[in-house]
Amino acid sequence: MSETLIAESDFVLFLDLARIDSFVSIAATSEMITGITYPLRLLPLNHPLGNVAEDVKSQKQELQSYQARRAYARAANLATERRRDYARLGLTATDRKLPQAVTYAHLGLLHLDQCQAELAEKFSYLDAYLQIALHLGGAPVPDAEIDATLAGLGRQWVDSGLESMAEQMTRLDDEISTKGILSAPAFFLKGQRYIGQQHLPYLNWTLSGCNGVAPV
Repeated sequence: MSETLIAESDFVLFLDLARIDSFVSIAATSEMITGITYPLRLLPLNHPLGNVAEDVKSQKQELQSYQARRAYARAANLATERRRDYARLGLTATDRKLPQAVTYAHLGLLHLDQCQAELAEKFSYLDAYLQIALHLGGAPVPDAEIDATLAGLGRQWVDSGLESMAEQMTRLDDEISTKGILSAPAFFLKGQRYIGQQHLPYLNWTLSGCNGVAPV
């Protein structure tokens, strides 16, 4: 068994299915990778703000500073961000909520990754989850609905698959922490982390061959 789940050469988009901006990043990333052959992985970030720095003191200071900046930004721009994010997904209602209990949905996404499912299958899974979650208005998506979505893709759990994925999730959480991924959506490309979808233009430039001047 490999010691790590994420290779330094991987291109990964980390998602928190409790956050609408993760779904916005899915749509934007899908558009970006059209015509790009570099393979993309989609992985769950099950415990946001799980950064583990080399030094405990610096970890605490960095985390507190990050949380303070994010809290201020969200308080100042929450309504605008919400309208923008829903509009990008083709939604008009701004008072819909996503469930915060998403561990089982994250297990399903990790299961698809470990099955080496096609990217189109993962997008289908995520879209199905989003539609169910929005319909339920913030109530947790039943495990049976997630099971049915996986089965519809031909990727249902087998034997001890769920138990195995739970173990894999623990390993993944630890690895994400050591890579300093603070929140989702976040990208990991060739050993570098990029937290937030604002990095998409730079990632597109990198994956397209670094032609011309790099986006700021």
